[in-house]
Amino acid sequence: MVGRLLNADSINNVAVVEVESEATQAKVTLSEVQIAADEGKSTLREYFVGNRSEFEISSAFKSGVVAVLLGIGPVTEDKVHIKEILIIEPVVTYEWKPGGSNFEMLKCNVKKFAGIDDGESCLRVTAIRLVKSNH
Repeated sequence: MVGRLLNADSINNVAVVEVESEATQAKVTLSEVQIAADEGKSTLREYFVGNRSEFEISSAFKSGVVAVLLGIGPVTEDKVHIKEILIIEPVVTYEWKPGGSNFEMLKCNVKKFAGIDDGESCLRVTAIRLVKSNH
């Protein structure tokens, strides 16, 4: 019975929410995750990343769908090759307070969670390219 109630996607959903919530120190929710590892595809539906409590707006990022296509390579490689990230119906909220922006705080929390101490301030975000799609 338990085997029928739990499937890989529901386990991945719980893992994404729990790990990202802990890493960002913010509320993370999503309605569904689908992973096709053999094809290098993953899809997150109704994805929400909240702000920390000191910010006025409840969400930093939310979207209808986030789809990621990875290059499939040997598992021994130390790099992940992202071919495409498609974000449908994104809502991105940038909020600044003395001490940094909401995204700088999230990034800082993730670096601390990952044990990254690269000597750089975690209060610096660089965006290379952002494409917005509403379909």
